[in-house]
Amino acid sequence: MHSSSSSSSGVSFVGSVGTLFLVLTFGYFFYHVISGESGLLSLIEVSKKVNEAKGELDIVSAERLRLENRVALLRDESLDPDLLDEQARRLLGYVAEDETVYINQ
Repeated sequence: MHSSSSSSSGVSFVGSVGTLFLVLTFGYFFYHVISGESGLLSLIEVSKKVNEAKGELDIVSAERLRLENRVALLRDESLDPDLLDEQARRLLGYVAEDETVYINQ
């Protein structure tokens, strides 16, 4: 009879170790699902970076479009004489005789 109680405690010990192993295994995988390299926290961080990059792309795209339009006005086939005159005067510092220059200081 004494041997049957020891086998009962042996089964109980093995069951406890098995349960502990399962809990630790579950905890390990749960931790990596949340905090791992490809976990939920990483996904949230990547989503934030993607949104920031999209915002930056919108700003850069708008600036590029503005510059492309300005360059198009300087091409031979669509040269705007007023724009050319404005650019030349600004770059060279020229003023026509009939113009008055005001300087803000």
